[in-house]
Amino acid sequence: MAAGDFLLAYLSYGKETTFNTQKLKAIQLKAWLFNPRDGRSISLGTFDNAGTKTVKPHSEGRGSDWVVIIEDAGKNYSDPGIGGNS
Repeated sequence: MAAGDFLLAYLSYGKETTFNTQKLKAIQLKAWLFNPRDGRSISLGTFDNAGTKTVKPHSEGRGSDWVVIIEDAGKNYSDPGIGGNS
């Protein structure tokens, strides 16, 4: 992975968060929610890099931590989570 290929953020309480994606070089991005409690990931799809992306995890509050992964869709990295292609 090279600089500007991805963004990785830990959300300790699963709150809706808007990310600045301007420093990511790609025109098309792919996003994931990774659940550190069970090792599985949820695809948030592919989208144009418009400079920001708002992510709302599936749960919020204490015990609802999530990792957000936003990456260059053209790089075809393995899916995060159990098995690499969740």
